[in-house]
Amino acid sequence: MQNTGTADILRLPEIQAIIDTNFLVLPCDLICELPGESLLETWMVQAAGMISSQTSPGGLGVWFPTQGEHAVKGEETSFLMTAKLPGATVPPHGGSLRPHLSQVVYATTTDAVNDITESKNSFPIRPGLLRKHGRIRMLTTARDAHVYLFPHWILDFINQNSKFESISEDVIGWWAKATWQDGLVPKLGLNTTLASPSPSEDTEASNPNIEDDIDLQNL
Repeated sequence: MQNTGTADILRLPEIQAIIDTNFLVLPCDLICELPGESLLETWMVQAAGMISSQTSPGGLGVWFPTQGEHAVKGEETSFLMTAKLPGATVPPHGGSLRPHLSQVVYATTTDAVNDITESKNSFPIRPGLLRKHGRIRMLTTARDAHVYLFPHWILDFINQNSKFESISEDVIGWWAKATWQDGLVPKLGLNTTLASPSPSEDTEASNPNIEDDIDLQNL
């Protein structure tokens, strides 16, 4: 039996036909104490700031720590490099998730990092990453929750890169590297993907109160 990759699922015509705006991806076995409305509010604040500055909205993903009293020995983990996001003009309210946000600049599995380290006897870091972000944080004990808020244009990004099979390893991994690695934007087709606004961006630009379209109380 062949498993269909998560990116392959988003590439299916019947799936793309029903997604006409920004969308949320959830795993089938989600157990989460994080309120869904908090995630949506956090993403909308970030997206509204990008739209107002004429920048295409980005996405939001969730990773959680695997260490602590509920840790599971041998649990698969992710390897992340993150950078600090620019400070918001409006201070976050109490309980906001915004202080916990970071920009993902590198994402893969810990197993993949171990393979690279074993074959090269080191883990090389491209100078371009350090030029773009002079200070980065490396996380080795976080795990991808497979909870993502995506802008609509990510479907075009996936369609233009037929080799993408996994959201977490391919879509997120290459998208993160494209923010700093020279030559990746045209190679991945991001320049054409972002050249024209998606239907959701047109709607949000004309109606900045995008929270009016979402009933947070019923989530």
